Amino acid sequence: PDTYMPHVAGIFDNIGNLLKNMGHLDEAFENNEKALEIWNKLSQSYPDAYMPNLAMTYNNMGILLKNMGYLDEALEYYEEALRTYQKLSQTHPDAYMAGMAMIHNNMGVLMIDTGEMDEALVHFKNALEIRRKLSQSYSNAYIPDLAMTLINMGVLMRDMGLIDEALIHYKEAMETYHKLSQSYPDAYMPNEALALNNIGALLANIGKLDEALEYYSKSLEIRRKFFQRYPTAHAQELMRVLRNALNVYEKLGMKEKADECRREMERVNEVLQRAES
Repeated sequence: PDTYMPHVAGIFDNIGNLLKNMGHLDEAFENNEKALEIWNKLSQSYPDAYMPNLAMTYNNMGILLKNMGYLDEALEYYEEALRTYQKLSQTHPDAYMAGMAMIHNNMGVLMIDTGEMDEALVHFKNALEIRRKLSQSYSNAYIPDLAMTLINMGVLMRDMGLIDEALIHYKEAMETYHKLSQSYPDAYMPNEALALNNIGALLANIGKLDEALEYYSKSLEIRRKFFQRYPTAHAQELMRVLRNALNVYEKLGMKEKADECRREMERVNEVLQRAES
């Protein structure tokens, strides 16, 4: 039976992932539970071979529980995933650093949802430290993960009122996504636009309106390009930046620019309405 049990567990995991993507979270969880039971048994006999699968299934179940609103239970599964990766890293540190960083990042996001900001900061710092090391050793493979964690750190520090630190992390994320977008524009320019918008919003909140507009303008330039190519897919994000820019134009008394912004928002809104109808 051991010969085929890994295949059975893998199928349960795949079905769980499919059901999650379809929005059937309870059924997805049931399939992940069946996979977890098998991976747990197999890892008792063949830890090096199957503990990585066990850790990933714990992580997947944590994500599911978070999405279902069971935050305490999600934390328990994330902690099991982290402990499993820590055991694996004792003998193969380089092989499982990425897994540990992933769990730390997920736990940081969860802690924000539960309002435990200091705990979230600890986990994001751990994820960031690991991902910096990985991106230095393996270049492009881990740089996107690094950029994502920088964004998460920026959001957290903004919410904690640490504006200067948030700005530093947002700007590093922007620069990282900008470098990535030189080689893979379709994949990373939208992320660069997100980082630019976040910087603009942060600057606007502290009254640096002219600087905020500079970042909004750069974000809008990217969002417009993607809106022209894929209008329905990128209308919401373009609208978000336009609203932010309009708010600054109004505060600065720039009536003509504000009117231009409103007209563009009307055009984008027409696309959104057509997509919804």
